Amino acid sequence: MFPSTPLLFLPVLGLVAANKVTFISLDQGDRVIYSKHKLGCAEGNQGCEDLIPLAVPGLTHVSLDIPTGWEGNFYSVPAGTRDRTGMLAEIRAQGFESKSWFDVSAIDNPGDHVGVKQFWPANDPNAEVSGCITFPCDHAYYHPDDKQTKKPTKSEEFYCTLGNADLAKYPHLAQWHMLYSDKHQKWLPMSIPSVTGADASVVAVHGGPAATGGTTTAESPTATHTAVADETDNADEEDAVDEADATDEENTADEADVTNEEDTAAEDYAADEEAADEEDATEETDIANETASSHPTLSTLVTSVKKQTATPTMTFDHSHGHHGYTVAANHTASD
Repeated sequence: MFPSTPLLFLPVLGLVAANKVTFISLDQGDRVIYSKHKLGCAEGNQGCEDLIPLAVPGLTHVSLDIPTGWEGNFYSVPAGTRDRTGMLAEIRAQGFESKSWFDVSAIDNPGDHVGVKQFWPANDPNAEVSGCITFPCDHAYYHPDDKQTKKPTKSEEFYCTLGNADLAKYPHLAQWHMLYSDKHQKWLPMSIPSVTGADASVVAVHGGPAATGGTTTAESPTATHTAVADETDNADEEDAVDEADATDEENTADEADVTNEEDTAAEDYAADEEAADEEDATEETDIANETASSHPTLSTLVTSVKKQTATPTMTFDHSHGHHGYTVAANHTASD
């Protein structure tokens, strides 16, 4: 919603704009988004009007507020050209079970390969993605009797990509290309250069960066790519691990030095005690001999007397602390 026209997207004041679709332009082409309300409206029933056209300049993202319970579709045409149906992003907001149902349909114009691309909930980490990076693919509807295969969502915000990204020129736009990861069992953004190896290069944040509601924001070629931040985080983690390992090694070496010092001290103490015992024994023998010579009658008594010297024991403590719901309902697109 643009600040200058705060109520233009709400045909009836009683409707609440509880939903938002953010359109992300992946190329330099300027477009106009048209919306068509679909089913469930009786003739003259207010609140079923189409939403006003929305201009989306190239390499920008623009948000559009959607009333609660609104059901319809969106498509884009190049700026300055007539209104004609293209690839459709379809939504039924707060439908069955108060969940929002969504899809990309190629039924009306399967040849539109420069308009709507992918469409998915923004705030649902387990949400599925409808549409294709390159048409045709298995994630869009091509026939009126195709079955609904995408799970509904409680999310009230959605992303819809437009056009074809030049990833060689604008690699940061890869965060808006959604791929299904078999490893993680869910849809995740793709990143460059590992296009096919999505499991090794997916971005942690589901659905790309949050768009600012009610504003038009230019996507600069110098914008920080989320994957670059991830690589920096990984490098920091590796440095932290290396520092921790180095600290552990230093601590281990210090502990070994302390242990060696304690062992050496114990050995020196034991050697000193042994030498003292030998010296005492020698003194006792000398005293006994002298006494025996001077007092022969006391020789037996004196030689049986020994000096008792208690040897203290030392105990060294060498321990140191280390640091869906799935519905097989008929497709709701009009024939």
